Amino acid sequence: MENSELYAEVSGCAPYKAKTVDLIQGLERFKTGSILQFFSTTIGLLGAVLVLTKIPPSVLVFVYIGSIVMAFIAYICFFTSTDFFKKYDPTRLKIGRTGMLIAIIGFSTITSGAIGVILTIGTSVFTDLATGNATTFFEALSDPTIVTLIWILLVFIAGAIVYLIGYIMFIVFIFRLGDINGASNNIRTGGILLVIGMIIAMIPVTAISFTATILICVAWFLMLIGVGSTSLALQFPSSSPPKKTE
Repeated sequence: MENSELYAEVSGCAPYKAKTVDLIQGLERFKTGSILQFFSTTIGLLGAVLVLTKIPPSVLVFVYIGSIVMAFIAYICFFTSTDFFKKYDPTRLKIGRTGMLIAIIGFSTITSGAIGVILTIGTSVFTDLATGNATTFFEALSDPTIVTLIWILLVFIAGAIVYLIGYIMFIVFIFRLGDINGASNNIRTGGILLVIGMIIAMIPVTAISFTATILICVAWFLMLIGVGSTSLALQFPSSSPPKKTE
């Protein structure tokens, strides 16, 4: 940090110094989020592999809860990083803060919907099956339970739409972040792989979805490497302004 400030003072440009500090702080926070998101996606991928091994459901629940918690913390890190990026370039980079806020709202809604489905089925359907009041799953689905599940499903769908809108805005932000002076090309490459992974993940084929998850893992790994190298280049600049790094 001191080296970047010294460089700014030598260059005789105080605004450059302040903006550089904001950019570095934003990159460091974004790197933390990228690390968490990488491990969250990797854990989710591990859960998909464990499904094929017919591991006990309790273990799968634990694995996916860990993945969801890490993803949520990562989103918080991304959201806080965008405050620094907005200060650096309020015209182009403020979309990241808006997008991540919308994505967090959507993600929280999706998670709440999933929990609602589990609780509704667990307290109603499985209770009836355990007590002998019903012999099959569909017989245990009473009219009130079905209505509740329909409402929860609608909330889940609404949350998914909100999340998708916010995430698209955040991806736009990632591409703009990759365009700043001195940014590593890994940031933009990671953004491209993230888009490809999200698109092919929508194809309802297990092998393709598995491939999409791997692409998303690689995307976040490239981005954490990219923002890390960009931050280091800004903290320890050469005698000339930073150029585009590989």
